[in-house]
Amino acid sequence: MKITFLVPYADLSGGVRVVAIHARNLQKRGHKVKVVTLTPKRPPLKVRLKSFLKNLRPLPWDEHGPSHLEEAGVPWKVLDQPHTLRAQDMPEADVLVPTWWETVELSSRLPSSKGVLCHFVQAYEVFGGPKERVDGVLAEPCFKITVSRWLQELLEKKFSPSKVALVPNAVDLDHFNAPPRGMQERPTVGVMHSSTRDKGCDLALAAFEEARRKNPRLRLISFGKWTHPQNPDLPSDTT
Repeated sequence: MKITFLVPYADLSGGVRVVAIHARNLQKRGHKVKVVTLTPKRPPLKVRLKSFLKNLRPLPWDEHGPSHLEEAGVPWKVLDQPHTLRAQDMPEADVLVPTWWETVELSSRLPSSKGVLCHFVQAYEVFGGPKERVDGVLAEPCFKITVSRWLQELLEKKFSPSKVALVPNAVDLDHFNAPPRGMQERPTVGVMHSSTRDKGCDLALAAFEEARRKNPRLRLISFGKWTHPQNPDLPSDTT
């Protein structure tokens, strides 16, 4: 089977990693898999400066850094026209799998030879676009795959799609493992940091501050796509 994944950008985010894992494993099973990445529009200078000063992080439209797709071992194409998708940009396929609401909008205009549309829903993406457009995409009758029971129930109750398949993200225990060890000399808490509201980082940091009031020696280590020690969202002594 010929399968094309369409993603809005290529970086080290979790959503891109999930696509890379699926693409690699489908290729191992004998399918012909390709990944196509959009080129984001570059916002006005005022917007870029405001975002940079607020978040103290690289901006996605300026990044040329690593991506999980580089290690997937599947053919990967980055389009050269910002936020544009033409029929000639896409390979002939049996199935087209866009993830993120904007890629679904663009995919709906493609001829059927580019593949049967299968929307890969990894989040309720109202944090990244106008709610009416996001909801309009989710209401489309195309087949959908989602990663959590919560999203499956949301789709079935609110948008009544024709078919939703639940495919939870797995954990590769060969990759995510650590040898047994004892407690550290200084108690330490690790937190994933993200500026996206629905990640709940504000709750995690509030819980850390509550715990540190009881144990002032408590240390915070933060990791994430755009984590920076001087990020105003993080305590000043974060590693």
